[in-house]
Amino acid sequence: MQKIHGQLNFFRRYYNLIFGSFWMIFSILSFLFASEELFVFLYLIPAVLYFFSHFYYRNTNRIFIAWNNEKIIVAEHLQSEKEYFLTEIDSLSVTNSHFILKSGAANGSMMELKYFAQEDIQLLQSESLASNFSKVSA
Repeated sequence: MQKIHGQLNFFRRYYNLIFGSFWMIFSILSFLFASEELFVFLYLIPAVLYFFSHFYYRNTNRIFIAWNNEKIIVAEHLQSEKEYFLTEIDSLSVTNSHFILKSGAANGSMMELKYFAQEDIQLLQSESLASNFSKVSA
């Protein structure tokens, strides 16, 4: 199975850890300098939620497109993998900036390709990929 990976930037990969750290710092500062303990817990709640969401969604923190002779797998940032069998695909369009896959009346996927390397986009647009599909528009 051929696979191309997109490289997410640092902030997008670690968004929840960064904001969880900010809220944790605010909680520690309010514990040290505030007289009321209520502020400590008000700052601690979002910190714990951000940390929990980072570790809960850590397996979906990637972006890739994989394909073979039977199916295409599309994984977008913070979403589960979507599988499309070649027999169910109505149209496929790959440009330099977008990947658009239409499957059925209300099913499909659209992905922005700005996180992928130019070589990966060219591989996706290549004749070897186009030959795997019966209905391909470029």
